[in-house]
Amino acid sequence: MKVVAIAVADIDAPLRRLIDAAGATFPVLMDRDRAVARAWSISTLPSTVVLNAKREPRLIAEGDVAWDTVDPKQLIEHLSSAHRNAHTQQSLVIQGGSQNVP
Repeated sequence: MKVVAIAVADIDAPLRRLIDAAGATFPVLMDRDRAVARAWSISTLPSTVVLNAKREPRLIAEGDVAWDTVDPKQLIEHLSSAHRNAHTQQSLVIQGGSQNVP
């Protein structure tokens, strides 16, 4: 599993300070012109996109999510079981910060 952040339309210096203060150990890619956000139809920030091994979106969380309350094993199992069901071809979309992530 890999974690990559994409900073949309951020200014380099303040973003760098935020990354350093947070102690992020994963790459942060700059989307200065919002091309990536547009290509993935991201209109709400922050948004989180979880991809499968084929780099296909399996979960899109729009808005703030309390990721420290999510059980990663349960989330992976949920996404894996949804993928095994033939009728579930689309991504799971969660909107708003108050939603619970499976």
